[in-house]
Amino acid sequence: MNTALVTGANKGIGYEVARQLAGKGFQVFVGARNRDAGQKAVAKIAEEGGKAIFLEIDVADNPSVTVAAREFAKAADHLDVLVNNAGIILMATMQFWRSATSYCERRWRQIRWARCV
Repeated sequence: MNTALVTGANKGIGYEVARQLAGKGFQVFVGARNRDAGQKAVAKIAEEGGKAIFLEIDVADNPSVTVAAREFAKAADHLDVLVNNAGIILMATMQFWRSATSYCERRWRQIRWARCV
């Protein structure tokens, strides 16, 4: 069976990608930091006959990524598709364009890092 991991898969585009992959016969790992929302997404995919497993992951937090990688390795022997969909938005991000010089460099790196994991 083909295996996919979709980050940010508890809603929106990530959820739809996970749902479509499951519909094509993939075993899909629904990656999300919100356990309740992630498990609801898994349940909805299962209702449609798909095989989905929740994987708790916060891509902006290195220890969370490490734990998620270990959990994934326990549950699957390979990965065919990775959809790196998760992202973060901080309220300050919206104000960034108004005042770029006052934006905290650490926060900016955190946003960029979340898109790289």
